[in-house]
Amino acid sequence: MILDTLEHAAQYEAISEGLREAFRALKTAQLEPYVTGKTEIIADKLYLLKNAYSPKAFGSESLLEAHRDFIDVMYMVEGEERIYVKPTQRLRKIDKPYDPSIEALLTRPEGDETAVLLQKGQFIVLFPQDAHCPANRAGSETVKKIICKVKVDW
Repeated sequence: MILDTLEHAAQYEAISEGLREAFRALKTAQLEPYVTGKTEIIADKLYLLKNAYSPKAFGSESLLEAHRDFIDVMYMVEGEERIYVKPTQRLRKIDKPYDPSIEALLTRPEGDETAVLLQKGQFIVLFPQDAHCPANRAGSETVKKIICKVKVDW
């Protein structure tokens, strides 16, 4: 997991070509008018999801997700939210095993997740080893967030 701002993104671009392109796409997208929806940047390798929503309360109905094929790069355009994170290998009980149709496994919180505050202007990079539960209330009534999905092997 990485938490930082776009002004420092160049420090992480050497990790992979996919992350380099994701940061480039996010820098461009943050300057454009904000319209929710999906934008494919590079077929089967990189796409953006622009969302606007009200964060929810974290609790027993929340779900952690863990991906295999894609890295999540989440950028907060407006507002703030808490993202609960836990190493995927430390999950004790998986409620829904990995399903390729949703590109995730799902499980309920176990009480030992780490809360990360994602604020306006920050990004978080979540790798397959980072099970995560995003979109949790942290004070903002609404948020605008861009999720960049990056193919792992690129």
